[in-house]
Amino acid sequence: SGSAPDFELQGFATGLLRSETLTLTWQEGVSRLLYPGLDEEGLWSLFQADAADGRSFHPLAGGPVLEPGAGWTQGGLGSAAIGPYGEVAAGFIAGLDGDGRWSIGWMDAESNALDWALASAPAVQPEAAWQADRLTDPSWYRDSGDVVQLWYSAGPGMGTRIGHARGLPPVAFDVAGDAALTDGADGVVLAPSLDGFDSVAVFAPAVRRTALPDEYRMYYAGHADAAAGPSDVPAGLGIGLA
Repeated sequence: SGSAPDFELQGFATGLLRSETLTLTWQEGVSRLLYPGLDEEGLWSLFQADAADGRSFHPLAGGPVLEPGAGWTQGGLGSAAIGPYGEVAAGFIAGLDGDGRWSIGWMDAESNALDWALASAPAVQPEAAWQADRLTDPSWYRDSGDVVQLWYSAGPGMGTRIGHARGLPPVAFDVAGDAALTDGADGVVLAPSLDGFDSVAVFAPAVRRTALPDEYRMYYAGHADAAAGPSDVPAGLGIGLA
């Protein structure tokens, strides 16, 4: 993390603050947007919109492409991260259970990324006190073989720290943090800096592999607004690089 962000928020719409969206270039250059929204029954589900030019998106007819199921998603779906995994489209999505706990679980589809199915149990769920029953904003990378590296936001509000887990989909994941950080044993890999733009919270990771062996690059959101409440947009919200 650094003392100044790479990007700063200039404006926002409060109705879009529930979760992040994701744009995925998929199948012959079509840009695909997957985003959480309310379905006709008032449940938070996953919707899809496509754009041939990467700018003019058109919602997919027929409603959501994935709806909440039982157990870990019965309260609704949140942010998702999608990509290829072998011969199928796959990824992770945040789910809210009946007790108000946000977990992250596996989802996959075999037919043109339309027949999405949820795993029966989450891949990672909040267990440490600092996570405050809230794991969201998954970002993942398929490592050697079928092993997957997973990063996520954890903590109250939009999140306060970024955690990490690894494992074999759909559910066999173990947390793996940096022991040099506070609560490293609980899976933390990025914590707020002491005097930077991100001194209060870091969240919403977007991780990519670099050209160098075993090196990853993470863009993330952060802020230093200690007065911001769980439902507020923090002052000075920006995007940094780690």
